[in-house]
Amino acid sequence: MSAVLLAHTACKGIDSAVALVRKYVVQLRERGDRRGEVKMLHRLSTMSQVPPDALNSGQAALALATEIGDGVQEAAIKSTVTDLYVAMGKTDKAPNRKPAMKALGELVKAFEAQDKDRFQDAAKYMDGFYNALKQEDIELAITRVISKDPPTYMAFLEANGEQVADQKPVATTGQTAKTVLHEMMYFGFSSGGISYGPRYRPNRISTKRFNSTTRTISVLQLNDQSDQWERELGYNPSMLDGTLQHTAAAGYYPD
Repeated sequence: MSAVLLAHTACKGIDSAVALVRKYVVQLRERGDRRGEVKMLHRLSTMSQVPPDALNSGQAALALATEIGDGVQEAAIKSTVTDLYVAMGKTDKAPNRKPAMKALGELVKAFEAQDKDRFQDAAKYMDGFYNALKQEDIELAITRVISKDPPTYMAFLEANGEQVADQKPVATTGQTAKTVLHEMMYFGFSSGGISYGPRYRPNRISTKRFNSTTRTISVLQLNDQSDQWERELGYNPSMLDGTLQHTAAAGYYPD
């Protein structure tokens, strides 16, 4: 069905494809295929060009997924609905808002305790919730801890891959490379006010090389949230954006 929608969109345009998805929703509902209905309602929420319609479809999909106990689809739909609320300037209403704030709280606790393993685990867990956080949420939480002992906490951030000062890499000879953690790179984006949703975090492994010429290299991979039709696109927006995102690794200055 994904291939059919992809072909239909390419041949007849997005409006015609949306109408086709609506038709599928009705057919699946009449057939009693509730999981299929959830999937098509979710698809409709990602395709509709009218925000209120997209949100209504997403909420209907979420309610049905919760009712039938489909946890996998429920999690994916919550992320989509969160993106829609954020786009409408209503982040506080997003379904992932509470778990995002809780995850941020765990990150801050690990940061305050200077527990490297907990901090990295918390940052990785937060990967699916950044879209439900506001820039000021992260700034206030991190700044509150740093203010207690700026040199110590800034050193901790630097040791964990965060650029927190105007430093320059020390000149080296040969080929020296450092891996930039996926979760830390996107944490840096969020701290700077750019909150990428799960679909737009394709950088899996980013590496910065230090020698006479500094270069960054990344491996891009679509996330699990991406549907099959997205994987079949010749020019996937997530991958195109990811090629630009990976240059952020150039701002990584390890000890």
